Amino acid sequence: MKLRIYDDSIRLRLTQTEVARIGKGLPVESVCRFPGGTALTYTLIVVNAPAIDARLSGERIDVLLPRDRATQWATSDEVSLRSERQNNRVLDILVEKDFACREPRDADGTTDLYPNPNAQPNV
Repeated sequence: MKLRIYDDSIRLRLTQTEVARIGKGLPVESVCRFPGGTALTYTLIVVNAPAIDARLSGERIDVLLPRDRATQWATSDEVSLRSERQNNRVLDILVEKDFACREPRDADGTTDLYPNPNAQPNV
């Protein structure tokens, strides 16, 4: 799972295997380790809740997905889930299926990504 943070937004991109886990109601977790022994853990958790939400506690970010929306998303062609801005919500949350880049990059793994619908077919 990839995490991107920009100002007041969080974006998570998931592989096919990770989306399948979410579809079964299972969490997906990743850890970014820093020098000195600290780490940032970020987890996508399926919960019985009405809306997408997030919590920050110490060195941990938990993004919460409503069970019904998570199941529908995981088993469909729908690409992303986005939090709705309500009640003066500051944080924008986007959860996406991770598609292969048209031009692979050395630093990005390409295993288990969704096929890019805009990729040129090999001739």
